[in-house]
Amino acid sequence: MKNKKVFGQTLSVTELSQNASGAIKRVQAEDEPIIIMKNNKPVAVLMDIKLFNYLDGIAEEQYWEKLILERVANDDGVRIPWEQVKAELAADRKAKKKSHKK
Repeated sequence: MKNKKVFGQTLSVTELSQNASGAIKRVQAEDEPIIIMKNNKPVAVLMDIKLFNYLDGIAEEQYWEKLILERVANDDGVRIPWEQVKAELAADRKAKKKSHKK
């Protein structure tokens, strides 16, 4: 995916509710996300699934890179079983997802 300006078009919640189908078609046709505004403040983003998957992939890579660097920096030479690592990672990711939903 090419580099592009992520923030561009805006649409009010009212406009979205009146023509959600049109907004989705616009996002797909123009390959550009739409910022959803409520009371003149950005509250959500409507984007094509390709862009979402691209950004989600970047976030996933950054998550793993950060985790690896933290573990390397704090390596005390003690090794733990892979099953324990997987369990810790799953718990960490679940906690982070919960905190993002609040």
